[in-house]
Amino acid sequence: MKAWEGMADAELLVITGGVRSGKSAHATAIAEESAGPLLYIATADTESDPELAERVLRLRSSRSRRFATIEVPIEVTGGLVSLRGISAAVLDCYGTWIRNMVGKGMSEGEITGRVETFVEVARAREHRTIIITSEAGWGAEPTDKIQRQARDLHCALNQRLVHAADGVILMISGLPMRVKARQALKLFAG
Repeated sequence: MKAWEGMADAELLVITGGVRSGKSAHATAIAEESAGPLLYIATADTESDPELAERVLRLRSSRSRRFATIEVPIEVTGGLVSLRGISAAVLDCYGTWIRNMVGKGMSEGEITGRVETFVEVARAREHRTIIITSEAGWGAEPTDKIQRQARDLHCALNQRLVHAADGVILMISGLPMRVKARQALKLFAG
């Protein structure tokens, strides 16, 4: 049985887990089950990190040619609407996107608003959107204020995201565990 069985109607699917737990590979495998062109939205900002740039290049070359890849560290919603006629989109990675926005000095309210807009736009699209995120609270305690702020906001927004999602899969050492397969709750409901 596949971890996403019973989630055929999950238009907004979240895949979460620890770092390097198999989230990206699993998300692309699910997306590839859709007929038609696919979109991969990469949020990593690789300009100042050659090792990360090399890693992203390896990941890109491992994906199917059906994926159009766009790299948007901040303007993720624009990336989602940039291509028409896709059958599935993968956002990799929600937490990186949040950290990018914190790093640019955006307020918590502005970041929350951008996330809320992205989820609303994703829901309005006629394709499945798969959002990859990490369980930021499973890592070591950040040593500086900005990293702690980004981690705390990431954790809070993860909780809101999974409540808004139609389905949630937790990856543990490459194994998918179905956590949620039910109707979404109102986004950011109190």
